Amino acid sequence: MNYIRKNGWIQNIDPSDQSKGNFRNEETYWYAVGVYFLQQIPISEPTSWWFYAAIHGQYVTESAKIKNKNKYLNWDNIAYIDQDMIKDFPDESIQKKYWDQCQHGTWYFSAWHRGYLVSLEKLLRDVIVSKGGPENWALPYWDIVNEKSIPFEFSAEAKFIFDGSELKNPLYVKERYGTGIDNRVNNNCQNTNFFTSIKNIIVGYGGGKTDFSHNGNFTGKLESNPHNIGHVEIGSENTNHQSGLMSVPNTAALDPIFYYHHSNIDRLWNSWNKMRNENPVVPNWLNGPTSMGDRIFIMPYPNNWKYAPKDVNDVDQINVQGENYSYNYDNLVKIFKNMEGINNKLSENENNQPELLIATENVNVFNSKVFQPEFPSINNLQLKKSNNIDLNSRYFLLLEGVKGTRDSNIIDVFIKNKLVESIGLFGLSSASDENSHQGGNGLNFSIEITNILKTINNLNNIIQSVHLQLEHDLNKDSLTIDRVSIYKL
Repeated sequence: MNYIRKNGWIQNIDPSDQSKGNFRNEETYWYAVGVYFLQQIPISEPTSWWFYAAIHGQYVTESAKIKNKNKYLNWDNIAYIDQDMIKDFPDESIQKKYWDQCQHGTWYFSAWHRGYLVSLEKLLRDVIVSKGGPENWALPYWDIVNEKSIPFEFSAEAKFIFDGSELKNPLYVKERYGTGIDNRVNNNCQNTNFFTSIKNIIVGYGGGKTDFSHNGNFTGKLESNPHNIGHVEIGSENTNHQSGLMSVPNTAALDPIFYYHHSNIDRLWNSWNKMRNENPVVPNWLNGPTSMGDRIFIMPYPNNWKYAPKDVNDVDQINVQGENYSYNYDNLVKIFKNMEGINNKLSENENNQPELLIATENVNVFNSKVFQPEFPSINNLQLKKSNNIDLNSRYFLLLEGVKGTRDSNIIDVFIKNKLVESIGLFGLSSASDENSHQGGNGLNFSIEITNILKTINNLNNIIQSVHLQLEHDLNKDSLTIDRVSIYKL
């Protein structure tokens, strides 16, 4: 069977039908049924909601718990969780095998999450069918670019009725503080026409080349926006500057809206491929991090499914334990004009060497919501020669080594008082942790500024007008950027 993932925001339940409470979307109602019953299973069982959240990332074991002021994110401090469900853990060998797998800041980002969603979708469907639901149920998506408010069923006003009884709505999360999606969120990533990176400096659609990367730092365009921005705007933070669950990787998958958001991200990747953009064909991507002797991607359902990107490369031919599994979306993202107005297609060819034009010389420290990087003056011959813009080249502004202690913030990047990019800091604190897999190198972002440079046609005018602005006050949290730079390609 080819399953169809549908828009979960659409109302397709007759309002006069009160048997499902006041839910408006049929697929979301059955999603709530599946989530509700998975949440009644303790974390020690691999088919529980809590176990699946820990596969993405967790603050539940003593070794993983936060010891600083962000300890409110530890799972035993989260009101949404029934604490009886997280008292007894599976064996440590099971934890090491399955937990803390999510891939971020890496070219494995989209493939790992596709397998994660397929596994949970199959598990949920089996539960849903056992409770009288449809055999063709598939995981819906939330198109956050076109539907700015969260689907009604995830709100406090939604009433959930199953089998004649009103039950606690499993889709409502108190620690979800966002009030809606603003215009920072967009699908401009779909204009990027290469998947990985050029010398791991200019990062493409899917992320930079890495090994197994639970807290990586080479963020691709799809992951940056709408993924990261979406996470931060949905989770946001409360008046005490405490991050919502969706704002932080190790709590995000506790929130049921996580899977609708990621179904949409997967829809974008599928749309990108349908636009004749190609995924990597090199063995280190196709075979996953195990090709480099690192951890394997594995899901408990069905039957300890091991997979690599080659197994989830195409939604029409997903290899699950040697059997074909397929799904499609009811609507793909249409092709639209290139926002940068650039026609030349970039290549990941190793002969392409980005040229550093200028970079800040000291660590950039935010002391307030607005910050202007201090570039050196253009006073040497090489920089003077680079000051005039080459109309046949492309230009990128890089934020390198972004480090800090709170994920629920957004950096707006302005040039000449024009907003050129917004960067959600989802994953910031983990990527900044010196004890993490990536050694605390922080996050890296590359922003194409070709169109702006060609309009201004003067590098010196550009560097004098770059400024960064935060959405939220720092409130004693730290935020630094190792280097701000401009590259030419």
